[in-house]
Amino acid sequence: MPFKPLTVIEGPGEWVGTLAFSPDGATLASGSGDRTVRFWDARTGEPKQTFWRAPEKALYIGKVAYDPSGTRLAVSTGTRTVRIWDLSGTARRPQTLTGRVRYSFDVVRDIAFSPDGGHLAVGYSDGRLRIWNTRTGGQVAGFRDRRRMRREIAGLAPRTGGVYAVTYLPDGERIAVADRVPSVSLYDAATGCRLTRLGDPAFELERDMNAVAAHPDGTLLASADFDLDRRVGDIMLWDLPSGTARRLRRRHTGVINRLVINPAGTLLASVANVDPVHLWHLPSGEHAATLTGHRGSVRSAAFHPDGSILATGADDTTIRLWSM
Repeated sequence: MPFKPLTVIEGPGEWVGTLAFSPDGATLASGSGDRTVRFWDARTGEPKQTFWRAPEKALYIGKVAYDPSGTRLAVSTGTRTVRIWDLSGTARRPQTLTGRVRYSFDVVRDIAFSPDGGHLAVGYSDGRLRIWNTRTGGQVAGFRDRRRMRREIAGLAPRTGGVYAVTYLPDGERIAVADRVPSVSLYDAATGCRLTRLGDPAFELERDMNAVAAHPDGTLLASADFDLDRRVGDIMLWDLPSGTARRLRRRHTGVINRLVINPAGTLLASVANVDPVHLWHLPSGEHAATLTGHRGSVRSAAFHPDGSILATGADDTTIRLWSM
């Protein structure tokens, strides 16, 4: 029977907020509320290494992401800084990317490597998107919706909460960003300019956009938004060639924290603050399964590179591995 539990990894003692499998499928990296990045055996769940503990000012590990070669690991730490570690051992210190932000409390929300590993897209809570050259450490491009910012300051528009999620499309030329309410924007990866906005501005006061994931063939985007009045999370599937969208019939109770699509493009996994883990068939959007076991909010999810395993991390301090 598919979609069955494999093992439970007893985590570091605090919530598990981010997960990433290495491209070779051997290692699962986790980041948690105790400021540690840990490595686990991707199939057995056995601990390999406590890779790094961030300094106290970091507060927590925000995101971890492998580059496509598996030789570098990017880590955000609940600050405005991203560190990129060389896993081959040729560099003793990580590369540090620190962006200017609007306020001192603004932080990195999400990170994503380009398909060739040469660039890193970074989304910030002040609404900025920055694209960094990972070889030189220089900023290639950046974007901020200045008109929106001015309206927020003047009290003419609600504060959006900035960028919540970023992902490269497979062509490497576009970046999908959950950056406004409730829409997904597509940006030019070379210039940082917005190409198009997917969404309905009429819902601006009632919904927040929380997550986005790109299909491996680049024709479909999945996004998640939160209905502030009804307190439910919805998933939208966007057809990129046409720009049309359809909302999945079944809803999450609470905010959807993460969306991930398996490498074959046949399954979408969604994790949320209240509900169990849900799986959806693609491209139909039909509900495939409900995975129960976590206690409390599920914050993170990642598919194994061969698609055979789904990893999920939660506030109950555990990581669960599920057979697909």
